[in-house]
Amino acid sequence: MQRTSVRTLAAAAFLAAAVVVACGDQDPGGEPAPDAGTPVVVELVDQAQLDAVLAAQKGRAALLNFWAMW
Repeated sequence: MQRTSVRTLAAAAFLAAAVVVACGDQDPGGEPAPDAGTPVVVELVDQAQLDAVLAAQKGRAALLNFWAMW
């Protein structure tokens, strides 16, 4: 039983090391992120089919529920 635990621990350590090595110092590519000073405008449609702008909720709590079906 102890031999199985050692093998499991060794396999987990090997996988963890492989993930760290594979994820290290790689250029993610793609487009650069927008400037931090650039505000992002988020426009939504609420349940009553009315337009809502997230900026209007500034200073208030807002719950965004992203639901996807595919």
